[in-house]
Amino acid sequence: MHRPVAVLLSFVAVVVLGLYAAVRLPVGLLPEVGIPRLSVQVSYPNAAARTLEDGVVAPLRNALLQVNGLTDIRSRTRDESAVLYLDFPFGTDPDLAFIEVNEKIDQAMGQLPRDVERPRVLATDVADIPVVQLSVTLRDTQATASEMLELSELGRLVLKRRLEQLPEVAFADLSGQLTPRLSVRPNRQTLRAVGLTEDDLARLLNEANLEVGSLLLRDGAYEYGVRFTGELRTAADLEALYLKVGGRTVPLGELATVTYEARPPRGQFLYGDHPGLVFTLRKRADARLFALQENLDKLLADLRQQYPSLRFALDNDQTAVLRASIDNLTGGLLYGAGFAVLILFLFFRGWRRPALIALAVPVALLLAILGFYLAGLTINVVSLAGLILGIGLMIDNSIIVLDNIDQVGGAGDPQEIAAATDEVIRPLISSALTTVAVFLPMVLLSGVTGALFRDQAVAVTLALAASLLVAYFLLPLLSFKLIRPEREKGRVSSAPDRGWRVFDRTVSGFVRRPIMAAAAVLLWIGLGVWLAARLPTTGFPELSRPDYVLEVDWNAPLSLEEHGTRVRALMAAWRQRFGGETAALVGEQEFLLAQEAQATTATSLELYLPKPPRDPDFANGFLDGWRRRYPEAAFAFRPLHNLFDRIFLNDDPYLEVRLRQAVGGRTPAWEVVEPVLESLSAQGYRPQPPGRNEAIALRLNYAQLQVNRVDSDRLRGRLLTLFGENEVTRLRANDRALPVLLVNDEPLTTRRLLEATVTNRDGNEIPLQYLLRLDRRPAYRVLTADRGGEYLSVPLPEGPVELKELTPLLAGPGLTAQVAGRYFTDDGRVRELGGVLLVSLLLLYLILAAQFESLLLPFVVLLVVPVSLVGAVLALYVTGGTLNLLSLIGMVVTGGIVVNDAIIKVDMIERGRRAGRTVLEAIHLAGRRRLRAIVMTSLTTILALAPVLFAGGLGAELQRPLAVAVLGGLSVGTIGSLYVVPLLYRWFSAFGTRWSKEISLDD
Repeated sequence: MHRPVAVLLSFVAVVVLGLYAAVRLPVGLLPEVGIPRLSVQVSYPNAAARTLEDGVVAPLRNALLQVNGLTDIRSRTRDESAVLYLDFPFGTDPDLAFIEVNEKIDQAMGQLPRDVERPRVLATDVADIPVVQLSVTLRDTQATASEMLELSELGRLVLKRRLEQLPEVAFADLSGQLTPRLSVRPNRQTLRAVGLTEDDLARLLNEANLEVGSLLLRDGAYEYGVRFTGELRTAADLEALYLKVGGRTVPLGELATVTYEARPPRGQFLYGDHPGLVFTLRKRADARLFALQENLDKLLADLRQQYPSLRFALDNDQTAVLRASIDNLTGGLLYGAGFAVLILFLFFRGWRRPALIALAVPVALLLAILGFYLAGLTINVVSLAGLILGIGLMIDNSIIVLDNIDQVGGAGDPQEIAAATDEVIRPLISSALTTVAVFLPMVLLSGVTGALFRDQAVAVTLALAASLLVAYFLLPLLSFKLIRPEREKGRVSSAPDRGWRVFDRTVSGFVRRPIMAAAAVLLWIGLGVWLAARLPTTGFPELSRPDYVLEVDWNAPLSLEEHGTRVRALMAAWRQRFGGETAALVGEQEFLLAQEAQATTATSLELYLPKPPRDPDFANGFLDGWRRRYPEAAFAFRPLHNLFDRIFLNDDPYLEVRLRQAVGGRTPAWEVVEPVLESLSAQGYRPQPPGRNEAIALRLNYAQLQVNRVDSDRLRGRLLTLFGENEVTRLRANDRALPVLLVNDEPLTTRRLLEATVTNRDGNEIPLQYLLRLDRRPAYRVLTADRGGEYLSVPLPEGPVELKELTPLLAGPGLTAQVAGRYFTDDGRVRELGGVLLVSLLLLYLILAAQFESLLLPFVVLLVVPVSLVGAVLALYVTGGTLNLLSLIGMVVTGGIVVNDAIIKVDMIERGRRAGRTVLEAIHLAGRRRLRAIVMTSLTTILALAPVLFAGGLGAELQRPLAVAVLGGLSVGTIGSLYVVPLLYRWFSAFGTRWSKEISLDD
């Protein structure tokens, strides 16, 4: 008040800096939080799951057990691929863990088969989650393999590079592409006529592909780099290649047919019925998400003009959640400020005070954003939730300060304005500290949850600090400059005398009947406990999502053609019944950053509906029909995971029974496991049986190899040729190596395999049926293991479980059992959260005790919170809501506002007591002084959130649980602040007086 110019210019500077910071702040989906998990991917083509587990995964698992700080290791092995998950304590340096894991893998490579590729190590991070999916498809549904090869080359050489040239894109992962190769199909009759075998042809091709690498050529004082390569580049080059056969030279085209074609794919991507490519984009850590979206839209507009024969579609856009949160922030700010202005106008009968609120809140918001910039925070969903809470408290603090200035009638006197501000600033600071005390202990939660709550706690702290600075320095100054007593005389409306008398009588009756009042309060709290026990709990509110995923495992060794036919039929039936667009990842995919390879028998269908369905079980009838059509297939239907699902959702089953072989360390045989599953089913646990398939094993007859004089190397080459995997050399073409393979000229079947022949040392053709034995046997599709060795995973569906009753059912001959799953993780989190809440309550008590200089008065404030929370629980119960992250935040908001009102009221009662008034006189005076402020702050919040109940869209659905909790809690909490606080104060003041007298008598 003494230096108004300095104060105004300081806030002008803050506004300018805040605008600058708002433009430069990074915008992301979530804070940059490192998830303490590494995954190791193993690829071993043509290897069965058992071969891969014994020869590769088990040695790797034993080597990785020596990594420092490792808390858990699990592996999942299927045919040709496996993945190992390594978990570390939160806070582990991911870079050091990544380096150490790679070192252990390098040390273990000597124990692995020579032909296995080096396993890849992937780090899991929030930034690794794709923010958008781009589909590129041909418009022709009957595209040929050559057209798909051209599209694949375009995607790899052009589209991927142009996407990664966007400044916000860190990596564009690609799948669905075809890999080219040169296939050499030998004419076996011609080869025999010239006295050659397939092995001779492979050797000649390899020798002809002469390439000695880079050389140096010196010419005087200069040296030149010389790169020597052969002339073989294309299929025509190979056919024109002359080979020395006996005494003459023969072109390869006379001995074999050479074609440029695609390697037989093991999977494909479909968008509708159109084959194509799919990109998943990951953004840079410091990139602004909306800038990425704008630049991507511009790039796609250019690509659509350049390639009119292609279709480009964006799906699974994760920016929708962030945009909804920003819309919530903007809407909450506009609604809150608008209703605050309206309520102030109704209560104060003037426009200047509402104008002050409309000015103060944006200034405080920009000050908080400047704090974001200085603290290194980003604009993300978590920090925005804290900022939304802070905006409500900004409005409340401004109302309380202006109302108190008006109560003392000091609009024109700077000293009275300063005194009125000083009168409420201490309780406002206490209320801000109590709110911070609720959030800061959340940082103590272990794992990713605690790291994410850090941003929210810091955001709330910055917003409250900005609100207090504006309320203490700027609002009094503007009130002095803009509000003049002579202009406002007769325009400020206090509570009507009749309404005040009714309120005063009801408070007096409530306070004078303590037993009845106490019984009513206890019954009310008991009702809340009863309702809370019946509310369902979820991690995140159920949203009306238009995007779903249908995961199908056909549990049959289908060819890719048959697999695609089934998927096309399934997608066509879905579109006919529900409309929208469909996409499918069929079989294996080539994503480099995928956490786990998809099985060749599996499909992931992405279903994009025109609008969210009203019934969450809308697809049950459709899926039941397909289950009846393919009873052996497994169908899993769920909403498409958004960012929150991927971070907060634990993919572990609710309960998982891990069955181990007591001796031997192998996965238990099905004959031993089946009785255990039957006993679980008989008790109603509905266990999910492990997937099994029929595997074909080829066994060599070594005796016949010797009798028929067949070399094992020649037999190996012949088998590789029959299976299309006999790579003899690689040609350097453009920027990639083009493999050259000897392949069979006909599709391979079991009958043709056994009828095929191999040339022995004498030049005779020996049928393979004499040398090979073919066995069919059932086997588990997936082999799972942890640090204790292999186990069979039997998931149990979510539901009530008595562990004491479950354990005896798991007994079996030669079996040991362990129960794990999300049930135990959630139970541990609840216990941990309970401990954190106790810490929060202790901090609240300490802050309030310091504020009131009393050990008893803090209970007056704290006991009002459960009264208001019953209202929140009742509102959730009546509206069919759940206890979830946002409804709990709503309860915290409710508690913060109620505590704020209670602190200010108790502080006012204490001021009356110190002025010499009796308890009842001080209660009545505080009620008169604080009635209007309490009603105004409550009405402001209630009216600001009420429109959310009737709005539609993702933003409204995200905010609706919070709004319901706040509306119900504040409706009751306002009554609690007006009636319960006086009652509790009288009780504790009487107890404190008796306690003080007893202490005096003892002394």
